[in-house]
Amino acid sequence: MTEVGGVGSTVVYRSADFVHWERNASPLHASLDVPVWECPDLFPVAERGTEGLDTSATASGGPGVRHVLKLSKAADEDYYVVGRYDDEADTFAPVEDGDHDVRNWRRIDHGHLFGAKTFFDARKKRRVLWAWVDETDSRSDDVGKDWTGIQTFPRALWLDADGKQLVQWPVEEIQTLRRGRVALVGAEIGSGGLREIAGIEALQADVEVVFEVPSLEYAEELDPKWLLDPQKMCAEKDASSPGPGGVGPFGLVVMASGDMLEQTTVFFRVFRHGGTYKVLMCADLTRYILHATLPN
Repeated sequence: MTEVGGVGSTVVYRSADFVHWERNASPLHASLDVPVWECPDLFPVAERGTEGLDTSATASGGPGVRHVLKLSKAADEDYYVVGRYDDEADTFAPVEDGDHDVRNWRRIDHGHLFGAKTFFDARKKRRVLWAWVDETDSRSDDVGKDWTGIQTFPRALWLDADGKQLVQWPVEEIQTLRRGRVALVGAEIGSGGLREIAGIEALQADVEVVFEVPSLEYAEELDPKWLLDPQKMCAEKDASSPGPGGVGPFGLVVMASGDMLEQTTVFFRVFRHGGTYKVLMCADLTRYILHATLPN
């Protein structure tokens, strides 16, 4: 990814001998409005099924194959779009009209994820994504501990049935990391209530949780414009503002200090939409960031 004449461009180089390289005249993708993008990734996905595809075997993008172009906004977010790639012409076209502006693309993740890259696992025939998660500690804290940021769990990727977005799930191998098991079963939690899941001593925990909501009668109607900016919606309907009516927020408080001044909240809200329901999942980092950035 580079800047060509003030335009953020994904350029392609070709070589017949891997010694002498020539840049294509036209970029694979260019964005007039955002000059700085990083960490491009272009990979094929099957139109049907969950198996991954080898990059070289599907370079021409034949029947049953689409491609995903992923770009990273500098030290911030990763965006992607599904389209079709022509290897001979080195052109990429999104499947949906209006998706030429990268700012309108879908997000790989709505957390602190950056610099994602994928590879093809030939043994298990899957496309696997790795990414980096930054932190919000102060610079002095980072220097004190000699590191900052962590790798995400690897995720398997495949194309959703709608052909427009990716489905992702942690690879099955992470199950081998599980050790002691702690459970809280059948807990009833009222409005504003908290129940502690005691006995977790590890720095990491894999959480499986099931919530039973007594009634969806008072679920709010989802305004379609909210779907244009889920992050904004999460901020406006955060974990501490239940508001009149509605179903939620409910969820988990994690990484909390003993006095609860520092915490991260993962919460859910349920909305009515088109005769059915949609669930909004959010992470509220405000109390973690406010506390973590206070001067020592």
